[in-house]
Amino acid sequence: MIIRSVERARFALPLARALDTGGGTHRAREGFVLRVRDGDGRVGLGEATPLPSQGTESMDECDAQLGASGRALIGQTFEGAADLEALLDGVRDRPASRCGLETALLDLLGQARGRPVAELLSRALPGAVPVNALLTSAEPDEVRARVAEGFRTLKLKVGVGALADDVARVAAVHRAAGPDIALRLDANGAWSLEQARAALTALAEVAPIALCEQPVAGLDDLAALANGASIPLAADELLAQPDVAQAVIARRAAAALILKPMVLGGALPALALANLARAAGIGAIATTALDGSIARATAWHLAFALPGPTPACGLATGALLKSDLGPDAMAIVGGRAPRPTAPGLGARITAPLDWRSA
Repeated sequence: MIIRSVERARFALPLARALDTGGGTHRAREGFVLRVRDGDGRVGLGEATPLPSQGTESMDECDAQLGASGRALIGQTFEGAADLEALLDGVRDRPASRCGLETALLDLLGQARGRPVAELLSRALPGAVPVNALLTSAEPDEVRARVAEGFRTLKLKVGVGALADDVARVAAVHRAAGPDIALRLDANGAWSLEQARAALTALAEVAPIALCEQPVAGLDDLAALANGASIPLAADELLAQPDVAQAVIARRAAAALILKPMVLGGALPALALANLARAAGIGAIATTALDGSIARATAWHLAFALPGPTPACGLATGALLKSDLGPDAMAIVGGRAPRPTAPGLGARITAPLDWRSA
């Protein structure tokens, strides 16, 4: 397969409601859509949506990288997923750019072979994957609505304000959701080690917590907290640094890894990390980074390729956006995402975009 052209277009997607996290407040997501065409006229789609607060490049760095890499790809050939590592070798330190480029090439490859991207990543796919819902508030109406939609795992951001507020919000969510719904927390590294110890103890007293993502920012603190923690911990932002990600696994500093293709450089690096984690007895959860529809499709395919039993993955984030690049490739029903069946990524673009050549 030969690459004939590479185009990109910039976009900005406002959130339906500002989302407060321990890492800051998000009101919109900005990024680039990629359109890569092969010699047979097939078009592969990719999305590069930087998130510098979680270790990716900036928008300007991403724009420059996509331009340079796009020009370098024209005329190149590839026949399989293994060839992508060599094609994208120079993009290792630009994870969002690499994710967008890799996704577009995997989309092309899947279309050429008549297989979904998930089947290019793994041969043994489950029939469906459970999905968690990210709450934007602790309001009982929102909680009950997500439960009524079939979600059995709810996720709530903490660490934004006072601990007493977090305790009250977690208690309110637990009351509204009921005892059969699993509750996850995400602090985005907002707490110090001592704050995290106090917070996890207090929160565990008001509700059973299935998992707390990135309660502290540093590896040493996470490893110390994991030793005897009352709540299972997950590593998220730390994974943006490959050497630190390896150390999280080696030190058993978390019970699970939160894998965001946009932050890790694409589905292939994320899957490689998941395989290492599984060999060490550590779980893996695929999730988005509040991305557009194309990147959400990437996380969807990754979720089906993960090794071992798959916990609820963070794929149901499209409703957090006021506008989007296109419709969701996956239709989440009853809190579960169906197995991908369409060739390639299965995504399409309906938003008007201003395309330019690499």
